[in-house]
Amino acid sequence: MAYRRPRTKGADLRAFESFAADLKPEFLQCRDTMHHRERYHTGWDEKAKCLFRVLRCSVCGSEWEQRCDRNGYIVSTTPRYAPGYLREGQGRAPVGARAILRLEQFERDMSPVSPQATKAKPNGNSKRKRKAA
Repeated sequence: MAYRRPRTKGADLRAFESFAADLKPEFLQCRDTMHHRERYHTGWDEKAKCLFRVLRCSVCGSEWEQRCDRNGYIVSTTPRYAPGYLREGQGRAPVGARAILRLEQFERDMSPVSPQATKAKPNGNSKRKRKAA
C-alpha cells in the first residue's frame, strides 16, 4: 500500500502563512534553511556519568543540549528554542509549511527594500542565448 501524505486544512495553512509573515528574519532563515549550530559549551556530567555539550545556533540563538555515552553515541538531545521561534499553542506545523516558509523568504529577499535583493547575482547556470560563432 502506497504512503499517502496527510491532508491539511486550508485554515491551517492560512494561519501558518500569517505566522510566517510575522516571523523575525533570523527565525525565518533558520526555519527555511535550517540552523547553523556551533559548539557553545562541553563537559562531563559526573552525576549522570556522561559527556554533554550545548550547541547554539549563531543565527537565531536556539540551543540544543546533547548527552552522549562514553563511546560518543548520542543518548538524548533537548532543544531550547529562542522566544518567538515556535507557534505557541498551535502544535506542529501543517503539511506544506516548509514551502510557505520558503516563499516568505523569497518574497522578503526579492523585495526592493531588501539588502538581499541587490546582492543576488545569477550563478551562471541560467539559460542564456549564446552568440553564433
